[in-house]
Amino acid sequence: MPQDRRVPRGRDAVVDRDTATTAEDDLRLLVFTPAPGSDARSRLDLLAAVGTQSMEVSRPPA
Repeated sequence: MPQDRRVPRGRDAVVDRDTATTAEDDLRLLVFTPAPGSDARSRLDLLAAVGTQSMEVSRPPA
């Protein structure tokens, strides 16, 4: 089922969510994947490439 998730400081990405559970320990694993036919894959790739970089603009000293 496609779900909209907000990408921090970015645009929305439509992803599918699957939930895997265990019977004994009540553990849940959420797996998010790009929705087929959406541009989410390229948006997530871009986020991975620039996600660790600072996008702040430095100002010259006055």
